[in-house]
Amino acid sequence: MKIHKTRSNQKATKIRQNEEQDFLYDVHKITKSRFVQTQEIKKIKPLYHSNGVVCKLREDKVTKSLEIEAVFQNAKLKTNGYFVSINPIIHYEK
Repeated sequence: MKIHKTRSNQKATKIRQNEEQDFLYDVHKITKSRFVQTQEIKKIKPLYHSNGVVCKLREDKVTKSLEIEAVFQNAKLKTNGYFVSINPIIHYEK
């Protein structure tokens, strides 16, 4: 697993809400495991927790499990559905 950290001054980063096959879940609903079964997690709609931490997950099409794709801190949701001012962003790759 490779972990890439972007520079904290990269404020122009915008993550599109509701991308295809991407789901946003409250980070406190996620177990410590990298792969989480879909039935263990309930999809929620505030997209970020009150402490501003968000996990972005993608669904594995074969196993139907959820993989943590990125962890966002200091997330602020704009009315247009974009997250801005997120730092740091940690991307997980297989």
